[in-house]
Amino acid sequence: MLEGRYHITKVEEFADLKYHGQVSLGKQIAFIRAFLNFLRQLFRKRYAVYYGVLYLSFFGMLKNLLIVLSYKLLNLNGRVYLHIHRSDLSCFLERFKNRYLFKLLTNLVDQFIVLSEMQVTELNGMDIYNVSYLPNCVEKELVPDLNSMPNSKNFSFLFLSNFLEKKGLLDLIDAISIVNEKRSAPVFFELVGNYSNEISKERLQDLVKNNPYVQVGNPVQGMDKFKAIQRADALILPSYNEGLPLVLLESLSLAKPILISPVGYITEVLGNNYPYFIEPGNISSIVNRINDLVDNFSINLKSEMYQLYKPYSLETHKRKLFQIFTE
Repeated sequence: MLEGRYHITKVEEFADLKYHGQVSLGKQIAFIRAFLNFLRQLFRKRYAVYYGVLYLSFFGMLKNLLIVLSYKLLNLNGRVYLHIHRSDLSCFLERFKNRYLFKLLTNLVDQFIVLSEMQVTELNGMDIYNVSYLPNCVEKELVPDLNSMPNSKNFSFLFLSNFLEKKGLLDLIDAISIVNEKRSAPVFFELVGNYSNEISKERLQDLVKNNPYVQVGNPVQGMDKFKAIQRADALILPSYNEGLPLVLLESLSLAKPILISPVGYITEVLGNNYPYFIEPGNISSIVNRINDLVDNFSINLKSEMYQLYKPYSLETHKRKLFQIFTE
């Protein structure tokens, strides 16, 4: 989105989910390669702005500190923007070593960008006031179907996320069997995402091999992701922890109801009284919400979902984004 207005150089660090939560040699080598590339770019040209993501792990924040220090030393007048994509900053800062690292970093950062107005208040409470609010946005806006009803004999849900235990995937698999034991018409589920060291391809196939109501799809991006959402009647994300998940906004933008846990900043979008919240880790809650949605689906519900999306439109995001980088 910024590329149409600014000259941007991207330096990407490849992160393989098979090393999720680990400090592995592979991850260290990937960072060293990315960091050396970053330094090469800095020596070739002076950049007015460095924009990066704040990592919420001790070694991740060490990487942040090393990158930002290098940038500041080679660009004395440059500005640093760090984007916080997660909602568990306060939990991370409970440990002294993490607080110490974060304090060092805050002295070097010109502007923090956060997903939620709640997080602006949270950072202000830490005496950090150089904070801008920028919620997530979808990659592309398509015209939602507001008029058709799902086939009650072929209702389908989509789980669209990385295959991690904290995404509630194992709870969902347990709930699927319970749901279909008692319904006269089956409910189908498509699981789409990237495998990880927690839930490998072999493990997932073993978990669902005897379940005819589950289909596992390949990871999707771009238009293929939106096609997967369009195929489904509703989405489901029973996570234990989130920030402001993009799949929530993608679902709402296509007027698809979503069963989701009220974690992170999700209530800022859906409100506190959203009827299809799932209690994290509670299989009975997942089962009950699935049955509630399938049995009470209506055209009005699709319109309500789309209305919830409108404050997070691409146009609103673009306006706020340009405002942040021109202040």
